[in-house]
Amino acid sequence: MVQDLAYETVEAIIPFWQMARIKMITRQNCMKLFMKLHDKHRALMKSKGRASDPEGKRSAFVLELDSLFDIGAPDAVQDIESNRLLSMEKKDGDIRFYQDQRTERKGCMLGHDKIFETDPSNKYNIGQRYMVEFIEDPTHLTTLHWDGHHILKVIVGAVWEKLFGKVKSPENPWFRHFKDVWGKLTTDTPKTLMIRSKWLREKKRDCEEILHDILMSEKPPIANYKEMAELTVIVLGGTPPHGIHWSQSGAIHQARWMARNLYSMKMLMFCDQLEYDEETVAKLE
Repeated sequence: MVQDLAYETVEAIIPFWQMARIKMITRQNCMKLFMKLHDKHRALMKSKGRASDPEGKRSAFVLELDSLFDIGAPDAVQDIESNRLLSMEKKDGDIRFYQDQRTERKGCMLGHDKIFETDPSNKYNIGQRYMVEFIEDPTHLTTLHWDGHHILKVIVGAVWEKLFGKVKSPENPWFRHFKDVWGKLTTDTPKTLMIRSKWLREKKRDCEEILHDILMSEKPPIANYKEMAELTVIVLGGTPPHGIHWSQSGAIHQARWMARNLYSMKMLMFCDQLEYDEETVAKLE
């Protein structure tokens, strides 16, 4: 059980280290660090009813949680320095960010890049506190908050901006066009993703099983999340448990981060009728 938690937690944390371009130790060693932290937590839980803090172990553990869960490789800095694809400015920024996270931790990751922030209440750090919270609630890492918003909102927004450019108007013109023509589209033959990679096909099966359980649960997700789950099943080539039902296209405002998920999948599924060029289709995929 602990090994499963270690694996899932490390898998959730690694993408953030990859976004930071910091070389990591092996997954096996990352899991060992997690299990070591878990053992400390369990040992302290045995005395949680005591008012006293023998030898200051609890205080020391709390301080450890607020520090970086450091899975950086011993030669992480040298790896950054030797990266020929990075400019000197980028190298310096990456090194400063890593060193900052190991000490004062004033830096944070903003979208797909890093900044240094003087206000400690407005940052997202790769902290160990999330590790222990994940032990108590394995779903916690899927709903991490940073500066009052879901981290997923930041990631989805950064991906859209990277592919389609920054939208300056309140409403997304791509979504506006799709919403205007939605009633004219034929919905009986939606385009689905062609997945060739063996590894991705395995992930596809796992995803379909999870989505099936979610959609068949006694407490199904709210409207937008349910639609996203159903659209994901469809775009993967399957059929939702309760059949295919197309919802009317909704909000197109930039602030509605879920709109990017819903519209992107619908735009892909009906890209032929919308006459998108190959580049646009590739981006949607």
